[in-house]
Amino acid sequence: MAPPIRAALAGTLALVFGLAPSAAQDAVALSPTAPRVLSDITDTVKDDDGSRVTLRTVLQYDPAAGEYVQTVTEADGSVRSRTALTSLMIRPTAAEDAAAKALIALDPEVAARIAQAQHPVEISGGFPLVREAGHGCGPGSRCLQYDVYEIVPGETFARRIRYVVVDLRSLELFSNDFDPAADGNLANPAARAQSRSN
Repeated sequence: MAPPIRAALAGTLALVFGLAPSAAQDAVALSPTAPRVLSDITDTVKDDDGSRVTLRTVLQYDPAAGEYVQTVTEADGSVRSRTALTSLMIRPTAAEDAAAKALIALDPEVAARIAQAQHPVEISGGFPLVREAGHGCGPGSRCLQYDVYEIVPGETFARRIRYVVVDLRSLELFSNDFDPAADGNLANPAARAQSRSN
């Protein structure tokens, strides 16, 4: 992202969410090419021969390749297994969540609607959207759904401003007016076929 856009984003986030400019700039520090660690777990488990072995399992998302790569290594660093998938349902890391919210706040239409709100606005969610090949959020993407809503004091409900989808592979909004019923995970033809067979 070019420096002027970063500066504009920092200002937008600072105004909308009360973030310090440095925190706003950190929110978009994701690289569109460098792999991101989604989880890193070290555990001692029982091996096939009954002995105890310490294994480290690292799951990364590689936006350049559009792959989720899980690597299992032993204590000495030797690789026990490496698995690459093009689709995986996994929630965002804190850095990804911050970047997604920053991108949402930068969208002119969503930002205008947030600015018009009379009450505090929240952006929540980060639910993975995994669709079939040929869809914009198909294999290789890193699409996440968010709900932008206004908290109405004294009410038990929030007023929805927009559903939005961010693709953290391209670091862009996939949709700033998303219809989860028509285009969400359950709209995936594979998911529909699965639900009909159950």
